[in-house]
Amino acid sequence: DVSWKIHENERWVLFGLNGCGKTTLLRALAGYLGVNKGTIMLDNVPLNNETKTDWRIRSGFVSASFFNQCYRSEPVLEIVLSGLYGHLGVNGKVSASDVVKAKAVLRILGLDKKHQYPYDTLSSGQQQKVLLARALIHEPDMLILDEPFNGLDILGRIQVQELLHDWMKQDGRSMISVTHHCEEITSDYTHAAFMKDGKIYAAGLIQEVFTSKIVGAFLGKTVDVIWNINSQ
Repeated sequence: DVSWKIHENERWVLFGLNGCGKTTLLRALAGYLGVNKGTIMLDNVPLNNETKTDWRIRSGFVSASFFNQCYRSEPVLEIVLSGLYGHLGVNGKVSASDVVKAKAVLRILGLDKKHQYPYDTLSSGQQQKVLLARALIHEPDMLILDEPFNGLDILGRIQVQELLHDWMKQDGRSMISVTHHCEEITSDYTHAAFMKDGKIYAAGLIQEVFTSKIVGAFLGKTVDVIWNINSQ
């Protein structure tokens, strides 16, 4: 039971306890899970079987919990290139420029020597980077990220943060990101939504939602929220 509107240039944190429905909601928003009631719209175009491929190309989706059920021994490069088609595999003729682009993104993420490795031979952090490269290769209008920093070491976190920061600087781009860790909520984010029991508990500008009063009521605990505005 969610009503939610996301505008261009808004970057949302989706925050909630385990089992509240965050990942299910993201899968639906990304076009990988159908809905049996209600409507999801992108620029007034409804998401359905006819529009889902174009929808997936316009939005980049990162979710290890979803894609680890889909990928096993597929080569890294093939997985990254699949993002161009809105499918789980490569569906069409791949151009040389597409391969160059895929390898360039993998190089930024420190995976330039892994492009022919089977997905299931990589560490969890490396797999996370592959999924991010898949999401970014087609320069989407929106990123939908389900715990994008899970499994990453300190260098991997820096690489991903820098890549996302550069992507967000371009006009007209929006993002939704799920996290359980407050230190991952940087000044790049503009809005926040709290989800509880399958519903949106609170939503709005991030510094109006992440307050001691709202977070305390949400958790049922006494909470002090302190903003470090100098932190990136």
